Amino acid sequence: MPDVDVRFEQLYGYLNDDVTRRRASAGLALALCGVPAAAASGRALFTADSALVGGGLLVVEEPERPMLSRPLRVPDRVVAHLLGSDAPDPALAGVLAPPPPAVTSGVGPVRRALEHGVTLEHRATLVHLREQPGSGAVATACAAVAATGARPLVLDLRRLAEHADGAETARVAVREARLTGAVLVGSPLDALAERPAVIRALAARTAPVVLAGAAAWDPAWSPDPPLLLEQPGWAEDDRKALWRALLAGQEVDGRDPARRRGSTCSRPSRSAARRRRRRCGRPSAGSP
Repeated sequence: MPDVDVRFEQLYGYLNDDVTRRRASAGLALALCGVPAAAASGRALFTADSALVGGGLLVVEEPERPMLSRPLRVPDRVVAHLLGSDAPDPALAGVLAPPPPAVTSGVGPVRRALEHGVTLEHRATLVHLREQPGSGAVATACAAVAATGARPLVLDLRRLAEHADGAETARVAVREARLTGAVLVGSPLDALAERPAVIRALAARTAPVVLAGAAAWDPAWSPDPPLLLEQPGWAEDDRKALWRALLAGQEVDGRDPARRRGSTCSRPSRSAARRRRRRCGRPSAGSP
């Protein structure tokens, strides 16, 4: 409430008996909800692996204080979402990618996994889509997500691997999917093979996640295994269709793609050949 209405800062200062403490504390939250301060179930709501804290919906600050007096903070992105904002968390700038064009190859198994793959603990689905060369796993996963009526949130794991605090960025990405009802699609998983903590953050099962890559799943990456699916290589017609969709309306090196395709097979002009030979230190034909 202090993030929505400034008057609540004064109210919480009064309830905390300290005008400098303008957020609810863990003890005050339990009291307002009628939960005894000594109840283990109530205290468990504020542990690092709880749905609220572990899922990034609540931050418990000042851990050096006794538990009941620790202030609670709702992250800015969560507040913005509750107020109707669809803008993704700024921390994800540079790691989110646009979904590829829609395809039909191999969509069925992934779609069924997302629709029926909730675990016995009623936690979110985690799918490991092991891809073969030329299989287009990200395009398949995104099409399968769309077929379920959800929106894919595509995460570039190569860029994520470059982040110093990749695990925290991964948690923000999972939270973004959870807030917006999207399915997180990350690839290539191989880029995070040396950063298991980042994979564990992605595999927390607080939102549905599809991780695609050629690497085999390491049991150390999550306490319980994902749903494993093999993504075979696409047929030639499907690969051609995806390339056409990707190149449609785009320019390559400032030229029309169709002209560029034609020019790559044509013989270079004599003047162009001479320029290339000069750069390589070779005399042109007929020169002294």
